[in-house]
Amino acid sequence: SSPAIIVVDMQKGETEHPLAGATKLSDCALENTARLCKWGRSSLIPIIHTTVEWGADIMEFRGWRFKCFELLKHNTPGSEWTQPHSKIFRQGDYHFIKQMPSAFFRTGLLELLLYLEIDTLFVTGCTTSGCVRATVIDGFSNDFLMHVISDCVGDFDQTAHDQSLLDMSRRYCEIKSSAEIIEHVNTTNLT
Repeated sequence: SSPAIIVVDMQKGETEHPLAGATKLSDCALENTARLCKWGRSSLIPIIHTTVEWGADIMEFRGWRFKCFELLKHNTPGSEWTQPHSKIFRQGDYHFIKQMPSAFFRTGLLELLLYLEIDTLFVTGCTTSGCVRATVIDGFSNDFLMHVISDCVGDFDQTAHDQSLLDMSRRYCEIKSSAEIIEHVNTTNLT
């Protein structure tokens, strides 16, 4: 009855950095998320962004696989790569900086959702098999109704994307398109 849109790591470092390997999936997700957020704002649905940002301490990267390390080491405070994507972010949106895959891990997101009395999350962002999946599992574990917006999530690899959507839908969330979510909210007067 009270949804919010969460945009996981749609920042320049994930969508435009040469090491991110921008794909058709992430390009489509970016465009569709921009449209979904525009609708969300007009419907007074809170928009919450996360971005990944790291300090200079190399130990912050311990445990990350090499490809992630090479990409993430550019996401330093104040860097152009850590900014929420300008196609999506607007003044008045919420923004959390994170250092681990889940948007819930040490960010203050849970406290904000409880304060706003949110019960449902529409999850967008990248990557489907990484930070989106981690956020969905933690959202489910914190008793939110989770919906992954299929045309608003992207990954580096089609197979990983498809398998993650299938696996999440079996356990933790509903998979809906942005058109389905918009129609459902508009016809049920949730806002």
